[in-house]
Amino acid sequence: MAKAGGENTRAGNVVGKQSPMAQAILKWVRRCLEKKVAGLREEFAGLKRYCPPGMTTNAFSANAERSRYKDVPAQDAYRVVLKWHSTPGMDYIHANYVASPISEKRFICCQGPMDNTVADFWHMIVQEECEVIIMLCNVVEKGQNKCSQYWPETVGGRLIFMDVEVTLVNNTETIGNDSNVKKNRLRIRWKGADGKISARDITHIHWQDWPDRGVPPTSGTPGALLSAIRGNRKPIVVHCSAGIGRTGSIVAIECVLEKLSYGKDCENMDMLLKELRSQRPYSIQNDLQYLFVHRIVLFAIFDRFKCGEMAPDLIPLYQQFIKDYDEATT
Repeated sequence: MAKAGGENTRAGNVVGKQSPMAQAILKWVRRCLEKKVAGLREEFAGLKRYCPPGMTTNAFSANAERSRYKDVPAQDAYRVVLKWHSTPGMDYIHANYVASPISEKRFICCQGPMDNTVADFWHMIVQEECEVIIMLCNVVEKGQNKCSQYWPETVGGRLIFMDVEVTLVNNTETIGNDSNVKKNRLRIRWKGADGKISARDITHIHWQDWPDRGVPPTSGTPGALLSAIRGNRKPIVVHCSAGIGRTGSIVAIECVLEKLSYGKDCENMDMLLKELRSQRPYSIQNDLQYLFVHRIVLFAIFDRFKCGEMAPDLIPLYQQFIKDYDEATT
């Protein structure tokens, strides 16, 4: 597994050691490094099938034809309710809101659109005033359909899904100089209930080399991706195929970084996983993804917050964690 480029354990711009943010960061890092890779894997094993107590899935059960996987339910709590033109019996989409310190509806985690739900997907984008979509899967993976082609593949191309028109404006940009993470600019036009035509530009980020149920090469890409969307204050749509594994991982990374940036206690990652799953059940599918979340947050902390300057004694523990992580994920 490739090392994260540009990792800096000794640099300037150190966060004040006594600030709430610094204290939250140091507590999180110490717990992570003291548990080590083996301890984190054991921690996840105890939570692998955790789901929120009293979870109901009535809407999911009533809409099997609009759900991609029978064993990946969307719970009723926190679900996005479609209100598009108030069509009776058509308010379901396999999507849930996930909160962060920034917003109660910071993310919308959803399954990859199906042929019969693409229009619902775009209706959700319009309704929730979304401006960013993060796609973490490919349309086809290992010969299996994972997501419908819900946007045009050629610049200038247009697709129409009921009353929403989608045009690809630009597809030449990448995130963090990573050729596997494309940044597309889409423009959507739609007719409202009043007959008025409206339009909006959408940033569509497509991460193409993150394997299903696995982890991508360790790099600065997650940080660059999250930095690119962090200033957005509308709900950010994140999806893979099922909308729980890769999706849950990238959302967990940002939730941890936001909590730490606000000086909020985030020491117990098992509780954060439960908090995430209380909104989007079964988020983060396996121990490798759980490790990946920790690995990327550590990279961000040592590089962005200069943790090595705040606590030099953590540097050798961090270096050992990197070695153990690489062995576990290679």
